[in-house]
Amino acid sequence: MAQFDVYENINTNNDEIPYLLDIQHKILTTFNTRVVIPLAINEKTTQIINPLITINDKEFIMLTTQLAGIPINRLGKKVCSLSSSRSKIIDAVDFIITGY
Repeated sequence: MAQFDVYENINTNNDEIPYLLDIQHKILTTFNTRVVIPLAINEKTTQIINPLITINDKEFIMLTTQLAGIPINRLGKKVCSLSSSRSKIIDAVDFIITGY
């Protein structure tokens, strides 16, 4: 598991939130949980706190205010890595913590 990997959401109600973005740093591998941000079907927002992310030519919105820790076994199959969007992801998380 790597930071900024995207996984299928295996929860039963995943039509609106098909993916989970793992934001936990790789140094924290001893935990059986991961900190994730839900990725929802695009709702056309451009706020810094909810940036748009593209996966397989489709846009999704990062629901940063809904970040949570979940057990590793609640993550589905790895879909892709968003490491190329690192700055955008960290800016959104930083905004939650610092307010700017």
